[in-house]
Amino acid sequence: MSTGFIEARSAENRRPEFAAVERPVFTPKLIGFMGCLCLAAFAIAAFGRLTGIGVQHLPQARALDVRELKFMDSGRGLIDIRDASDDALVQTVRPGDSGFIRTVMRGLAHERMARGGDSSTPFVLTLRADGYLILRDPMTKREVILDSFGKPNREVFAALLKSGGRAAAPSNATASAAGAAQSTGETK
Repeated sequence: MSTGFIEARSAENRRPEFAAVERPVFTPKLIGFMGCLCLAAFAIAAFGRLTGIGVQHLPQARALDVRELKFMDSGRGLIDIRDASDDALVQTVRPGDSGFIRTVMRGLAHERMARGGDSSTPFVLTLRADGYLILRDPMTKREVILDSFGKPNREVFAALLKSGGRAAAPSNATASAAGAAQSTGETK
């Protein structure tokens, strides 16, 4: 006795005589077009970088508080943080404390040593008028925007400022400055 299911199934599995030929999704013409599109994007970006046309720069906010700091290993896992102007001790970081300071400074010191630098040049901690706290290495020109690591980590470095970091966290001032520069057509 035959069920209609088996017969229908075997009929479905047969390939019809007039089946269409499968075509590749990515034809050579399409791949060439995508390549030209990528090259055009790179060319436009390079043109903007080299000529400055179409590039908008925001004015950098003025510094509210600046402190040059030296970070020195003092043995037994202690790190002394000293003011570079008078060599006064600002803070001592004990083992197990302030892991964020240790991590940031380890990365900056590693890059400095890789470029043949030494620990005599102080790092510059700056609180800007727009509320951003930035640690800069003048030797390597590397900057770390400390606000991007969250408020608790920002506070650890803000406490090292002369003002104690009593300024507000970043606000919409940067967005307002961008809007003002855009509306006036101001570029640098």
